[in-house]
Amino acid sequence: MSRFAGNGINGKMKTMQDIYARFADMVEELQQKGGEPDYRKICRKLGVAPASLDEVLESELGMSGNELLESIWSHVPER
Repeated sequence: MSRFAGNGINGKMKTMQDIYARFADMVEELQQKGGEPDYRKICRKLGVAPASLDEVLESELGMSGNELLESIWSHVPER
């Protein structure tokens, strides 16, 4: 895994661990707001390629970003 993954706010470099943490925050926010999950859109907001974040998610959780979002949202009650 690359130590630096993309440009953050104000052009600062972010590590994949920073991106991973922010991804978790964004997913939680979406759940609370009742938003629809869109993995590519989340990655775009994070400034990271989906494949790069998938590497981390698969290593840490055993599933890709899309699989993770599908799993989470299949257990979220409809509003």
